[in-house]
Amino acid sequence: MKIKTTLTTLSAIIALAMIAVTALSQNNGLTVAAPDAPTSFSVFSLPQNLGAPVNSPDTETAAVVAPNGLSLYFSRIGGSGTFGIHDLWVSQRPTLTSAWGAPQNLGPVINTAANENMPALSLTERRCFSAAATPVRMDLAVGTFT
Repeated sequence: MKIKTTLTTLSAIIALAMIAVTALSQNNGLTVAAPDAPTSFSVFSLPQNLGAPVNSPDTETAAVVAPNGLSLYFSRIGGSGTFGIHDLWVSQRPTLTSAWGAPQNLGPVINTAANENMPALSLTERRCFSAAATPVRMDLAVGTFT
């Protein structure tokens, strides 16, 4: 009886392993997908340009929306009101359904004469992590909002 239970358990383990191997081989080894999982990411609409005032004649990149949905942080290359080549900016709105307001440069405390870009916010929105240029490379920086 003990041998029969052991063989049944071993058979079940082998069957589960074969299912996992089959799923991996069907996914190029990346993930094990449920049989009814979507096969594409077409749930998104076509991107729409945010337009003015967020976009300018200059280049805006690396946008991130604050967890409360009321602040849009991004990087802008060049243009008037910048301290360096690449600066961090914010556009805000009073409600989730309001339009974005005129962007404001985050100022010389966080922006230098070099490059600051790719903002990322902490969940509390008290800290802004970004890539910041030094004379020889890019480093990660963090600023705390006061």
